[in-house]
Amino acid sequence: MDRSLLFFLGLLGALCQAAPFPIAVGERLYYQIRVKGILAGEQTTVVTNRERVDGVETWHLHSVTRSTGWVRSLYRLDDTFEAWIDTNRLLPVRARRSLREGGWASDFDLAFDAVRRCVRYTPRGASAPSRTDAMEENTVELLSLIYHLRGQTLAPGGVWRCAFWDYRGSSPFQVTLHEGRPVADIFGGSTNAVRTILVDENLGPRIQIALAPDYGNVPVRVTLPVFQVWKIGSIDVDGLLVEFRRGQ
Repeated sequence: MDRSLLFFLGLLGALCQAAPFPIAVGERLYYQIRVKGILAGEQTTVVTNRERVDGVETWHLHSVTRSTGWVRSLYRLDDTFEAWIDTNRLLPVRARRSLREGGWASDFDLAFDAVRRCVRYTPRGASAPSRTDAMEENTVELLSLIYHLRGQTLAPGGVWRCAFWDYRGSSPFQVTLHEGRPVADIFGGSTNAVRTILVDENLGPRIQIALAPDYGNVPVRVTLPVFQVWKIGSIDVDGLLVEFRRGQ
């Protein structure tokens, strides 16, 4: 599977920090994943707890993504993402992945050291060695990317920069914010969502996100070109918010 799918799935999982109202334990978001309008999977993300990790107050996030229906009979996907996010800066302190996609599997832990500015990658149950990568300012991983974005001021025309960590190391990103537009939502009508485009400075535009400021900048739609089709290009995969429960 194209590894950009991991980026997409993790991005869907990072959807719980709220700008106008504080994040709270128990917040839950449920997304349907569709390919060309066809239901292919689902994802649920929950804020499970507030914990102190490595001397830092964090929100503990737990996200599960799975293929469903006839798609699951063709391709079994069961991914679990966890992250511990600094409650003040909305940046990752630790993260954990357990990925099962077809016949491929990967389990690893990440530790982010803001003082030494490095990321420690540690595989679990594998012969692959651990490694330490240099970390740029505002480095995020899969779950914390949207958390950090939602903490920014969403002014159309604005630009926000960060660095994204994946298997290959750190890659710079630029986020551009565009005029809001009405989108149908799950809240009983229409929300004026702010459209954002994330641009990998090495690879170009990668993803579009519609954020709803009226509901704490929660993403109501996430679109990413994931599957590369021979001589045709890519197929867009959409994550659509269908259930949203605020925490207590």
